[in-house]
Amino acid sequence: MKHFFFIFILALSYQVSAQVTISGTIVDGSSKETLISAHCMDRISEKSTTSNNQGFYSLTLPKGEVSLQVQYVGYDMAKLDFYLKGDTSIDFSLIPKNELINEVKVVAEIPIHEQTLLGKNVVTVEAIENGASSFGEPDLMKAVTALPGISPGREGRSNFYVRGGDRGQNLILLDGAKLYNTSHLGGFVSLFNTDAIKQVDVYKGGFPARYGGRASSVIDIYTRDGDRNKLKGKLNLGLLTSSVLAEGPVGKKATFLVAGRTTYYDLFSFPQSLRMRKYAFASLFTFRFYDINAKFSYFINPKNKIFVNYFNGIDHYITKQRDGSQFNSSSNYDILNNSISIGHFASIAPKLFLRNSATYSKYSNELYRSDVVKDDGIKTVNTDFSMSEIIEYNLQSKLEYYINNHHAIKTGLEYSHYQLNPGRKYTYQSESNTGLEIDTTLGYTSSLDANEISCFVEDEIQVNKQFFINLGLRQVFFLSEGKNYYRTEPRVSMRLMVNNNLSIKANYTIMNQFNHVVINNYGFFEKEIWLASTKEIPPQHSQQVSAGMFLTIPAAKLQFSTEVYYKKMNYLLEYKVPVAEDIVASDINENIIKNGKGEAYGAEFQLKYQNDFFSAELAYVLSWNYRQFVELNGGNKYPFIYDRRHDFTFLVSSHLGKSYTVNTNFVFSTGIPCTLPLGYVKNNDYMYGYYAYMGINNSRMPNYHRLDLSIVKRGQTKKGREKEWKLNVFNVYARKNPVIIYYDRKTDKVFGKSMFSIVPTISYSIKF
Repeated sequence: MKHFFFIFILALSYQVSAQVTISGTIVDGSSKETLISAHCMDRISEKSTTSNNQGFYSLTLPKGEVSLQVQYVGYDMAKLDFYLKGDTSIDFSLIPKNELINEVKVVAEIPIHEQTLLGKNVVTVEAIENGASSFGEPDLMKAVTALPGISPGREGRSNFYVRGGDRGQNLILLDGAKLYNTSHLGGFVSLFNTDAIKQVDVYKGGFPARYGGRASSVIDIYTRDGDRNKLKGKLNLGLLTSSVLAEGPVGKKATFLVAGRTTYYDLFSFPQSLRMRKYAFASLFTFRFYDINAKFSYFINPKNKIFVNYFNGIDHYITKQRDGSQFNSSSNYDILNNSISIGHFASIAPKLFLRNSATYSKYSNELYRSDVVKDDGIKTVNTDFSMSEIIEYNLQSKLEYYINNHHAIKTGLEYSHYQLNPGRKYTYQSESNTGLEIDTTLGYTSSLDANEISCFVEDEIQVNKQFFINLGLRQVFFLSEGKNYYRTEPRVSMRLMVNNNLSIKANYTIMNQFNHVVINNYGFFEKEIWLASTKEIPPQHSQQVSAGMFLTIPAAKLQFSTEVYYKKMNYLLEYKVPVAEDIVASDINENIIKNGKGEAYGAEFQLKYQNDFFSAELAYVLSWNYRQFVELNGGNKYPFIYDRRHDFTFLVSSHLGKSYTVNTNFVFSTGIPCTLPLGYVKNNDYMYGYYAYMGINNSRMPNYHRLDLSIVKRGQTKKGREKEWKLNVFNVYARKNPVIIYYDRKTDKVFGKSMFSIVPTISYSIKF
C-alpha cells in the first residue's frame, strides 16, 4: 500500500508548463441535450479528452495553432481551427446524422482499442431498441445481457449475472440514486423506460474508485433532461404495455421530461373477474404495473445546473380461488421501487467541475394472504401479512480537476444511511365455534439502521501517447448494530497502445459489499430480502483481475476484442434448502448459510462489423463459475446456478432504404446447473421411499437457444409527425426451452416444463 501511495503522489506532481485550457459543453444541436463521452481531439498535437456525464470537457494544449475535432455516435463531426492564446471556453452543438440525410445510418463509435477502461461498455438507446424483448417492449436489461460476460436469468427474465456474481451484487444507479430491483412482472419487463434514457455505462470490471458498495458490476443510467427548444411528445401502444412521454422547455432556463408506462393485462383477465363474481367455482390471476419518470432541470447559467429526478414503479399481483361455499382464498403481492434525486452541477473553473447530490431510494415487497374455510357450519379464518424493505438516504459531493492532459483527478465523499427491515410477519387465526382468536407478530417491529461513509480519489494519468493508467483508492467505513467495518479498496487500470490500431489493457479491482440480498420464491415470483452486515454477517469481498487485447481494422470496418478474467469472492450468503416462502428477521440466522466462497474465471470474445446501413456483432464466452460452503455439498465446491460453460450471441441490424430496419438476435448457451436425484429408493417396510441425491447442481438443463426477429417501419403521418410500426417475434422457431426440469419416479425419467413458445407482438408509436 505504501508503494501505491508513492506512485500516486509522483503522478500528481507531474506538471506541464506553458499550456492553456479549452473547456466547454458538448450538446445535441437540436434538443440541446448534453452528450456524454463525446470525443474531443486536437489533430495537431493529437491530444484528446471525452466529455463527462454532464457534457463538460476540458483539454489542455500548448499555445498556438489548434484544430479541434468533436465526434459522437450518430452525429456529424464538428471541426474548428483557430489560434489559441489563453484559456478559452468553446461550446459545441453537434447535428444528428438523421437530420442531414433521409436514411437512418449506423455510425461508428470511438474505436474499441482507444477506449481507456477495460471492462466498460456503453449501451446506447439504439442498442436497446434494436435488441431482444419478450413482449415487444425495448428492454435495457436484455440489451445488457447481450454483452459478453453478462448472463441472463431464467427464460423471459430481465435479471442478469455478471462474471460469476449474483443479481444482488450489481450496483444499479439512476441519475445517482441506487435501485434495488430491476424488473416488472416478475422479470419479464425491465424497470427502465427507454424513452427517458440518455446513455448507460456498464462496468464488468476495472471499476473506477468513484463506484462502490457492490461486488460484481456497475450499471450507471443517465436520463435525459428534456428538449430545450420545443414541446415534444411520444405515444407508444403495444399488445401488453403502453407508454407516453412529454418533454420541453419551461421558460428560457428550464426543461421538463415526464414518461410513464403501464400494462393492461388485467383487461385480458376481466372474464376471469366476472366468473369470480358469478360462479361458485372459479379462479383468478391478474397483475398490473406502472412506472413514472419525471425530471426537472434548471440551467442557472451555462456553467451551473440543478435537477430533480423522480422515479416510481409499482407491481401488483392478485390471485383468488373459490371452491364453492366452503373455501375462499386470496393473495396480493406488491412490489415498490421508488427514488428521488436532487443534484447540482457546476463548472467552477476551466479545469474544475463539481457535483453535489442528495438521493432517496426505497425498495419493498408486501405479501397478503387470506384463507376462509367453512365446514359443518364452522368458519375458520387464516390471514397473514409479510413485508421486507430497505430505505437509503444518500449524500454525495464529487470534484473533477483536469490538471492537464496528463492528469485528471476525481475525488469525492459519500454518506449513506440505511433503514432495513429484513422481514416482518403478522398472522391472524379465528374459529367461529370456539371463539378462538390468535394475533401474532414476528420479526422486527422497527427498522435496523446502518451507516456507510466513503471517500475516494482517482487519477487518470496519460504517461505518454502509448500508455494510460487509472489509479484509484476508495476508503469505506460501515457501522451497523454496534459493529464497525473499515475497508480499503485499491483500483488500477492500464492501457498500452501497441500501434495506432492495437491496444492491450489490464486491471485489478477490490470491491466490498455491506448490504446483502437473499432470495426465495413466492409461486413463480421471487422475493428479495436485504440484510446489512453485522457481527454475524461480515461484508462480501471480491477481487478481480482481467486483461485483454483490442484491435480495430479500419479498412475492413472491423473491431475485435478478447478479455480474460479471474474473480474471487468471500463471505457469500445462501439460503438453506428447503426454505419456506416467508422468512422473517427472527428466522434469518437459522435459515441462511454464511461465509461462502465464490470463484469465476473465463475468456470473452467479441467481433463487430459496421457500415452505413448494416451492422453485425458476434460475442462468445467460455467461463466457469463455482460456489463453496462448509455446510453444503460436503464442503466441496459446486457449479453456481448460473454457471454457463458456453455463451454465444449473434446480433444483426440492417437498414433497408429509408423506412425499414430489420434486427435479428440469436443466442445459445449451455444449460444451467440443476439438482436431480439419482433415482427413487423404495422401502418395503414403510409406505414411502426416498429420493437418492449425490451433490448440489449435479446435472444440467438442456442447452438454451432461440432466434428473435424485429421489423421496424418508420415514416410520417399526413401532418408530418414521425411514426413507427414494430413487429417483434420472440423465439421465431418456437424452441421450447425448459424453465424447470424434474424427475418422475413412476417412469424413472426426467421431464421439463417450458414457459414460452413463439411470441409475436406488434406496437405503434407516434411523436408529436
